[in-house]
Amino acid sequence: MKRKRMIILIVTIVAFVFIGGMHFLYLNERYGSELYQAVNTMSVCCKRLAKSIDSLEKEFKAAANDPDDEVNRVLFDNRLAEIRIMLEYDEMPFTEEVRLEYMDRLEELYLQTYSDEDLAYAFTNEEESEKMANLKNQLEALNDACMDYIESNSSRMVDWRQYFVSWRNERKIFSDKASLILND
Repeated sequence: MKRKRMIILIVTIVAFVFIGGMHFLYLNERYGSELYQAVNTMSVCCKRLAKSIDSLEKEFKAAANDPDDEVNRVLFDNRLAEIRIMLEYDEMPFTEEVRLEYMDRLEELYLQTYSDEDLAYAFTNEEESEKMANLKNQLEALNDACMDYIESNSSRMVDWRQYFVSWRNERKIFSDKASLILND
């Protein structure tokens, strides 16, 4: 009788350990999927904001030649709001420190381009337009880093390896790359 209880106890413990391990593998896979999706979304946001900056640069150059030409800032404002909202409410795809760095930089951009006059100054002043071109380059570099991440991990997202990858480590590596891009 004592032997049966011992066997039942051991089987129960093994079952709980097995179920717990499977649950942790499932949670790791979900984390990896969320990270992959967040990097993909960040890529889209970066590309859109960089394109809107490029579009505004062209519009301000055209407006310099023709004073009657009006600059439309709606797309730029929408793209900036889109990426700011993403970083404000979603902790992915960056670690907290890097997310705050990007939020600070985008908040600075928002304040720098708040009014129409500020926006015009940011794109027509030589020094400020250089900063804007640098930001556009940083966004394009971040988009490239996102695309590299997506391409390197797309094969993992469709097979059993995704359960065993350290996605927290992958997130840290990606965040470090993003931080280097912003601080160059």
